[in-house]
Amino acid sequence: MPQLLLMLIIFMPIVCGVGILTLRPFGSSYFKPITAGATILTFMMVLYLGLMYPTAAITLSNLHPTFSLALQLDNMGILFTSLVSLLWVFTTFYTFGYMDHEKNHTRFYGFFIIALGVTLGIGFSANLFTLYMFYEALTFVTYPLVVHKGSKEALTAGKKYLIFSLFGAGLALTGMILLAPVLDNYFFAAQGKVLLGAVGNGYLLMVFLMMFIGFGVKAAIFPLHSWLLGAMIAPTPVSALLHAVAVVKSGIFALTRVTYYIFGYNVVKEINIIPYLSILIGVMIIVGSLLAVGEKNLKRRLAYSTIAQLGYIMMGLILLTENSIRGGLIHIVNHAFIKITLFFCIGTIIFMTGKTSLKEINGIGKRMPITMGCFTVSAFSLMGIPPLNGFISKSHLVIGALDANMILHAVLFIGGAFLTASYLLPIVIAAFLKQPEPEELKSAVDGESIPEAGDDTSSLEPPKVMLVPIVTLTVCSFILGLFPGVVLNLINQIITTIL
Repeated sequence: MPQLLLMLIIFMPIVCGVGILTLRPFGSSYFKPITAGATILTFMMVLYLGLMYPTAAITLSNLHPTFSLALQLDNMGILFTSLVSLLWVFTTFYTFGYMDHEKNHTRFYGFFIIALGVTLGIGFSANLFTLYMFYEALTFVTYPLVVHKGSKEALTAGKKYLIFSLFGAGLALTGMILLAPVLDNYFFAAQGKVLLGAVGNGYLLMVFLMMFIGFGVKAAIFPLHSWLLGAMIAPTPVSALLHAVAVVKSGIFALTRVTYYIFGYNVVKEINIIPYLSILIGVMIIVGSLLAVGEKNLKRRLAYSTIAQLGYIMMGLILLTENSIRGGLIHIVNHAFIKITLFFCIGTIIFMTGKTSLKEINGIGKRMPITMGCFTVSAFSLMGIPPLNGFISKSHLVIGALDANMILHAVLFIGGAFLTASYLLPIVIAAFLKQPEPEELKSAVDGESIPEAGDDTSSLEPPKVMLVPIVTLTVCSFILGLFPGVVLNLINQIITTIL
């Protein structure tokens, strides 16, 4: 039963997506119920499997010990797949409202639901080879979502996404090949698989850096991050998935598996990765934040923010203290909830008004009080203000840096909070405190003229199918901030096994 369920969770969304694409000539009335049903059922199965069979495992193909395809569930997989499947449900319903007036619905929803199955395959992978196969599949099934608009700009962004992803894949694969002589197999183990002394530390350091940077491309590791900015041409629900759930968090998940389940804590500590990666990741945090401050396009500003926030997660993982790892792992969850909410809010502004720039949204908060109120809460959370969930992440990261006697890293985390405020607060200030320009807006919904921005009596709130996910996700930020034990209990179990 658990083995069947493990396969069903992955392949049911893939089959549903292929079904949507196959039935495309027969109309599009079926794609919404199939998509909604598949995402909700998938989340329920993930939850049931994690609660009832937390160690489920199955081998799909065992032609060679090194290249076997196998699935398993452990605490790290439960954390990742629960997060992915839950946020995919919210994204699905938001998408129903946002994409109503877009073209090529069946193609979009087909690949949208296939991507869910592939992402869960990454989370359930029992070994590095299986993870790599699903990891690469994710590149190709998300490509049609990135280029959905079909414009020259979208195709250019898609090409860049493929080039960067394949380069990272090649680098990671090279590292895997070089690591093969040191391993019996690629299966994940809580204490890692690599043994010290089999080869020189310099060799292990080289291979680790190749794999970390290779898998890190999907996590927008600096300086291989620019694909993420180009991908902003995609519809907002895709941007939200790329930045909060599917692609970048799959990259972070792969980095976690490589660091702690292949190399292991003791080996990573012995080969002394901190001096090499902390500088790179520190630059990633600072540059991402500074570029966000100077960016006027709202979606691109959030894209730069994602680069910086992913740096927080990576830094937490490589500082190798209990609190830093805890902060990095919980920020995987907290950043996902925060960033998807921010993107949904900005997407709602674009959907309802067609406005995409900071200078165009003066006074918008008066006409979108719920949407911009949720944006404000999420912005405060990303800054690390209590009692929101972002504070839990940032506090553990700072304490973890101090535990490692990394004073500069602690200062970086604290300073990063001020940089976060410097690129998010201007949006809040423009929305609520600045006077709108006396110009006519065009509704992105039907193209009809709508009242001037100064008319406070006219609401621009989106349809409920879009607004409810935004409000619910914002409430989740409060819940995860007030009751962090919901996630920390699972994370503490992960840390106990890997340290």
